[in-house]
Amino acid sequence: MEVSSHKRDSSRRRDVERFDRWAPTYDRSWAQWIFFGPIHRGAVNVAKGLKPDPTRIIDVGCGTGALLRVAARHFPETDLVGADASAEMIRMADAANALPDRLRFVRAPAEELPFADENFDLAFSTISFHHWADQRQGLREVARGLAPGGLFLLADHFVIPLQRVFFATPKRRERFHTRAEVDNMLGEAGFAQIRWHDIHRIGPLLLIAGVTARKG
Repeated sequence: MEVSSHKRDSSRRRDVERFDRWAPTYDRSWAQWIFFGPIHRGAVNVAKGLKPDPTRIIDVGCGTGALLRVAARHFPETDLVGADASAEMIRMADAANALPDRLRFVRAPAEELPFADENFDLAFSTISFHHWADQRQGLREVARGLAPGGLFLLADHFVIPLQRVFFATPKRRERFHTRAEVDNMLGEAGFAQIRWHDIHRIGPLLLIAGVTARKG
């Protein structure tokens, strides 16, 4: 079901306001060390094994640019772009940007990426998808921006059977999905060759999974 424009805009506004408030302390949060950092490294490692020589990378929902700073070390010749709906997150990303010749940031939600068609060959989104106001439109935008054969890596909280009760409320069901539901959404957006990966584990416990898909 498509999300109504009023509901989409209200949801986006609430999330953006929250991340605007968080932005000044975001990079100093304990979560960077024990949660976001390992996810960024895991996502970049998986993507590098599947797309070792991208020319342009985009991170959708980039926050302060932490994943792109990791990617810059792994892809030293690659142009990198971060997009985020939060103006304050983009402001902090710009302030921390030590690579302005090949790394830039733009304020834009996933549903309205201001880039030409087929502009990137690798796209990331990590722990951002459940904040997208219209996930299906966001996936279509990512697919539009990728060149044919381009790779998309999506890492987020995905619902496993033991969690179905916790995610059963209407609001959570709109934002958090099972692997089968994500597979269907990616296929509808024009992706193929869908594969699932472990992104962040603590011992035997899988905290975050990721899915890769190529533009068909």
